[in-house]
Amino acid sequence: MSDGFGFERLAAACAAARARAAGTAAASAIALGGALVLVLSLLPVSAREGRGSLVPLALALILWAGLAGLAWIARRVWRVLHPHAVAEEADAAAGLGVGDVRSAIELERAESVAGAGLAALHRARVSEALGEAASAGLLPVTGPGWKRRIRRSGVAVALMLLAISVAALLRPQPTFSAAAALGAPWRTAFPAPLPPLGLTGPPGVPRGDAAAVSISATGRERVHLAWRAAGRVPERTLLEVSAAGSSQGRTGPVISPTAVWVEDGEGFTSDTLRVRPLEPLLVQDLQLTVEFPAYLGRGSERYRGRIPPLVAPEGTRLRLSGETNLPLDGGALAWQPGDGETGEATAPIPLEIAGSQFAVAWIPERTGAWEWELRAESSLGAPILPDPIRVLVVPDVQPRIQLLYPAPDTTLGYQRVMPVIVDVEDDIGLRRAFVRSWRSGLGSENAERREALSPDPAGAERAVFRHLLDRSAESFLPGDTLFYRFEAFDGHPARGPALSDVFLLRVPTFTDIRDRRAEQTEALSEDAQALEERLEALAEAAADAARQTDADGDDSEDVRFEATEEARSVLDDGQRAEEELAGIEEQIEALQEELEASPLSDPALQEQLERLAERYRELTESGLEEQIEALAQALRELDPEAVREALEQLSEDYENLREQVDQTLGMLEQAALEQAMKSAQASADELAREQREVAGTEDAEVFREGQDSLVEQAEALADRLAELEAELAAADREAAADSARAAGERTQEALGKMADAQGGAEPAPSGEPGDVGETERRAAEEAAEALEQAAGALGSAQREMSGEQGEAAVESLARARGEALALAEEEGRLSDATRGENATDPASWRARQGAVRQGLENLVERLSEAGNEAAMLDQRTGAAAGEAAERMDQLLDRLAGDAARRLPSRAEVEGIQESLNSLARHLLASEEAARAAGQQSAGQDAADQMNQLAQQQQAVTQETSSLLMPGPRPSGEERRREEIARRQEEVAEELGEMEDPEGNLLGRPEEMSEEAAELARQIELEGPTQETLERQRQLFRRMLDAGRSLEDEDLDPNERESREATAPPGIPPPIDPELLRGRRYPAPSEAVLRELPLFYRSLIFEYFDRLNRVPPAGSADRREP
Repeated sequence: MSDGFGFERLAAACAAARARAAGTAAASAIALGGALVLVLSLLPVSAREGRGSLVPLALALILWAGLAGLAWIARRVWRVLHPHAVAEEADAAAGLGVGDVRSAIELERAESVAGAGLAALHRARVSEALGEAASAGLLPVTGPGWKRRIRRSGVAVALMLLAISVAALLRPQPTFSAAAALGAPWRTAFPAPLPPLGLTGPPGVPRGDAAAVSISATGRERVHLAWRAAGRVPERTLLEVSAAGSSQGRTGPVISPTAVWVEDGEGFTSDTLRVRPLEPLLVQDLQLTVEFPAYLGRGSERYRGRIPPLVAPEGTRLRLSGETNLPLDGGALAWQPGDGETGEATAPIPLEIAGSQFAVAWIPERTGAWEWELRAESSLGAPILPDPIRVLVVPDVQPRIQLLYPAPDTTLGYQRVMPVIVDVEDDIGLRRAFVRSWRSGLGSENAERREALSPDPAGAERAVFRHLLDRSAESFLPGDTLFYRFEAFDGHPARGPALSDVFLLRVPTFTDIRDRRAEQTEALSEDAQALEERLEALAEAAADAARQTDADGDDSEDVRFEATEEARSVLDDGQRAEEELAGIEEQIEALQEELEASPLSDPALQEQLERLAERYRELTESGLEEQIEALAQALRELDPEAVREALEQLSEDYENLREQVDQTLGMLEQAALEQAMKSAQASADELAREQREVAGTEDAEVFREGQDSLVEQAEALADRLAELEAELAAADREAAADSARAAGERTQEALGKMADAQGGAEPAPSGEPGDVGETERRAAEEAAEALEQAAGALGSAQREMSGEQGEAAVESLARARGEALALAEEEGRLSDATRGENATDPASWRARQGAVRQGLENLVERLSEAGNEAAMLDQRTGAAAGEAAERMDQLLDRLAGDAARRLPSRAEVEGIQESLNSLARHLLASEEAARAAGQQSAGQDAADQMNQLAQQQQAVTQETSSLLMPGPRPSGEERRREEIARRQEEVAEELGEMEDPEGNLLGRPEEMSEEAAELARQIELEGPTQETLERQRQLFRRMLDAGRSLEDEDLDPNERESREATAPPGIPPPIDPELLRGRRYPAPSEAVLRELPLFYRSLIFEYFDRLNRVPPAGSADRREP
């Protein structure tokens, strides 16, 4: 064993103790670190991880201080556990004396010093002692102590490691976070600057949804997501930040504009994100003002929110304004047609936009729907638009005018006064109304008259006006027409009046008057016949009732009841018969009044009506009413005897009344037949005149249409004539029936000619109308001649019935004979002009011969009319006229073929003259035969003739007026002018042939004939002029006045008739001075009368004549009874 072994063991024991001390210090350090980690993990996150938190640093300082203390302790222990330091403990353990070990250690340091041997020996002894001691016993105190310490430190470390493991398992994040923070406390206590917080998200989200945002929070573990809605407190939520420094978060529901931001624990915040709720474009506030036109007087209407369908009068302005929830980028209103409406789309109306507000004003012109067109970029999806603005544009309808009375086309009474009732209605109110009237006659129109309707409507929506069209101060002529129309003004300022249709009040023509008169007389006759039948039945019923009342004295209740009921039936029928009797009397009076006012008087009918009126007046006053009242009284009193007597008396009265009514039936039937014939004659004359007008038409289309219309009228006339013939035959009017039959035959002949004219006037295949051919024109003229003959035959029937045709026949034949002789004389002069010194130019001679031919044609026409009226001409007269006409036609045709280069032979002309002389002889024979038939009244015939001539003159005047109408001239004007001149000449000739031996005509026929002849010459030479037209109108009025003067003369109630003297002759009394004094009331002078219309002159003469016939007051009537 070496000398240092013991010391080596001591050094090893010290080293072991040192190792245990170092292990104890390390275990203590580990335990301290683990304890600090556990403590730090239990602290709040902000204390553990918060930026600037000093807790980790403080704990780290504690750790560092503990480690330093442990290191210091370990160092100190390290020094203490040195062999030199533990020498005393080793001395004791080795059984050495105190200081031996220390001295041995120190002697080793001093081997070179004297006594080294001893030192070595000492060392050896000490080493041996130390070596012999147990290893564990060298440091009996220090060694075991550090063993205990290291054992306890190991347990502490194990427990700490276990605790840390459990904490890491249970709370890993805080545990690791605490370890990391404790390992680097400066990072928390003194952190580096962090990147700014970042926040991204959508600028808007659907309303009610949460806003999802993305957060950039590098260096943060947690952040707060905060948001604040407008008008509300902020709200926050804590978000964990990922290791990458990002996080995702969601706000609460966004229902209003919301500010969103992010906050971290250090108070840093991100930029604010403005999030607004996204929603569809929506109109939040909508207002509409309806401004009606000012003339309506209506206040504006306002609507807010939902706008209902609007009814907008024309001119209404709509003002629309509103606000949307989003700013607008554009907008307009587009028109779309409504239900059942059509029309082209119009340009949209743009809106005036200011942010989210808009406004527009427009005047809708058409009915439809105005649909919205709004645009907003921020709108979520399609905009939610309001309902279209539906507008029913009601145009300002012009006032509705409805004539209530009279009919739109009716006749104007003879008083020339017509009450009218008109209903006017308007949607906005009437302001005023007028009636405009003007008169048209003979192709001209008189000045218009404008009269206000009263009362003033004053804005009423409906008014019924009653107005009197009074034209009694004007002179109307038959055939004139009074046109009138109404005009109404409403409140519309820019629109004219509403005009009604043109209504007509026609002044009846002579034909109309005749037709109306025929209808009235026929109705009167039928009513009288019905009354006669009713009276006959009443007489029988009354007699039966009287017999039943007195039947065998049977007083049973059933018998009395039946008798009473039959009596009551007789009473009721009697009252109705009385009413019918009064109705007939009223009809007669009405017809009389119409005759008095009518421009076409009928003295014969008027005289018949006067007799009928007197007779029916007597029948009405015969006491029948008292008898009926007596029967009614008896029935009320239930007196059988009185009832029986009343019934018997009524039966007798009814029979007497029936007989008297039956006596009037003859006169009524006579009047009805006469008026029917006059009406038919007037229709035939009118039809003949129209047929001649159509025959003179050049336009084929007008000719064809005119013929179609005339054929219908002629067929109706033929039917009427057939009925008239049957009625005349049934009334034993054989002569008149024969004349009616002749008229019917002439009408049928005219129909045949019309059919020929129609067939030849069919349109060409090319469709062009072309001109009327000569064949068709000749057929039309022959139809007119046949109708004129029919009219003549009807006139003959009238004279047969009235017994007045003799005088007219004699005069007609005398005139015809004179004309035939005149024509024969003219033909003789033409015969002399064919040879010798008197020979004339062939063209001039032919013109004179043509005039003779025309005169013969006129003569034959008049003879035909007169002959057919009275059947006075035999076949030899017609044969003679036909022979003369045929010879002249042959001669004229031959001369026309020779181109007028030579004259005819004298023998030919003398043959024509002989034919004319023969015609004159036959006419003389007929004249003598007619004169033998007796004298007849000429007044009515002259009046009728004058009226017919007036109608002819009216037609001529209308033709002249048509030629003066402005506009393009139709083809054939020259021919029409010649036709007008010819017809005017015919009127002149017929006026010249009229006789007025007693001077009864107001105006002489010869003067009117001269005027008509002068007009014919002027038309032929110069053509129609305005002056000519005016002269024709004046002539027409003079002819009407002349006809009225004849009719009034026939009706003179003061006319005295001669009677056979029965008293013996005596001395005539002295002349009454009053008779020599002249007229008490002289008529106005000629100068005064000349300034008045002709129509008034006759009235003035009649007025003064009647005024002078009235005896002065207090004097006796000196006129003969």
